[in-house]
Formats: sequence, structure tokens, C-alpha cells
Amino acid sequence: MRPHVPLMDSGTLPWASLGPPGLHSRLLSRDPETGARTALQCMRPQEGYQAPPIAHYHHTYEEILVIRGCFSFDSTNWLEPRSYCFHPPETVHGFKSAVREESWFLSRVGRNLDVNLVPEPVRLSPYYVSSLPPPRAVAVH
Repeated sequence: MRPHVPLMDSGTLPWASLGPPGLHSRLLSRDPETGARTALQCMRPQEGYQAPPIAHYHHTYEEILVIRGCFSFDSTNWLEPRSYCFHPPETVHGFKSAVREESWFLSRVGRNLDVNLVPEPVRLSPYYVSSLPPPRAVAVH
């Protein structure tokens, strides 16, 4: 279970590098048992961040709320401030990801995040790798 967080000034937390240049995170809460977490994340193209060129999926859900900036998972639908995106577990996405400018977003996942690459997707729009669709569909608002 995640510990109680009564009040936090996320602006005082340091940015932690997530590996690739220009990809940073401020961890807000995490369940030590499942790996479920909420984090403020930042992609900075000016520091060399490049969106992944290959489609992928996760075995957990992924929720994103954009705070600032502009980016896309398909170079067609652009996520801008106040945009919300939900990828159910096993949803292939990220076909033509792009980041136009420094972008900050609130990210929430239901367990440790795995990245499963799909070099040759069946189609260029979100789809599920399992035979049954999830109870909640992909959402982009």
C-alpha cells in the first residue's frame, strides 16, 4: 500500500534522470509492494531527449495528464496542457511519438512499468495485444 502523503511541495523535489538524455522524473508516491506510482515527468528535447521510435505496450495501465508542453504518441493527436490520456494494460501505442517542446506531465501507473517493444505493429492506431479488450478503453481528451 502507498504511504499517506499529507502535503508535498513537488517543486522542492529534485529531478531524477530516467536514463535517456532529457528524460526526468519527480516521484510523488509509490507502492513498494506493487510498484504502482505517481510521478511528475519532464521531457526536454533541448537536453537531447528523443521520443522512442518504436511502438510499445505495458502490462499495466498508464495515465497521463499534461501540465505544459506538447507531445504525441502518433504525430496526429497532440497532447497539450490539460490533455488527458489513458492507455489500458497491453495497449500498443507510440507509433510515431514526437515531442515539440519541453513537456511536463503527471504520470500514473498501476505497477512497475515494463516496456515491450513492437517493431512491426499490426496497425498504426492503438490496439490490444490480448484477445480480450480491457474493461476501460483508450482515452484521449
